[in-house]
Amino acid sequence: MPRIAPIIGSLVVIALCALGFYELGSDINTSVAVARFDAAATRFIRSFRSPAMDFAMKIITHTASILGMSLLTLALFLYLRRMGRNPEAAATVILVIGGVALADTFKRVFKRVRPAEALALIRQPGSASFPSGHSMSSLCWAMAAANAIMLAPNATPLTKVVVCVLCALYALAVGVSRVYLGVHHASDVAAAWLLGLAWASAVTGFYYWRRKY
Repeated sequence: MPRIAPIIGSLVVIALCALGFYELGSDINTSVAVARFDAAATRFIRSFRSPAMDFAMKIITHTASILGMSLLTLALFLYLRRMGRNPEAAATVILVIGGVALADTFKRVFKRVRPAEALALIRQPGSASFPSGHSMSSLCWAMAAANAIMLAPNATPLTKVVVCVLCALYALAVGVSRVYLGVHHASDVAAAWLLGLAWASAVTGFYYWRRKY
């Protein structure tokens, strides 16, 4: 039982996150509750706007752009290859590229309109709003990095905790930056996190299964 517990855990996370994503997406354009959540979250996050915060949020969001995420993924991939951890290096690429592809696919399905462009602090992308691609890719990268440190043979418990917390904060910061900058609704980010957790659980669960069996 202990050997299959992580796999069962992955399946549970996948099911719960997929259900949450479905429930959120099924009435994304008609739900009063979602509209109220978006309005309240956006109002709260934008209440912190200032020139310094604007600059910081633009930097954070650009780390999850195509260029930024490509560089981060390449760096983690090369590091794992250098350490001789080839399966984890491959899982990193699959996680991030697969996550981006999933987000793009669902954007085409839901075709949600982005927030009013007049309130955006950066140029809005031409793609649909739901789910947030930046939030999805940054979460997938963060999960890959956290998985890499958790399986590192020489990492201390403290190092693992610190790195995992930093990874979580990075994914959170990117998601918040998308709402702050006015290019996404808060529910777009929440959906991306749910979808990202489901996808990351699927990839890491498969990796664990291959590693053990």
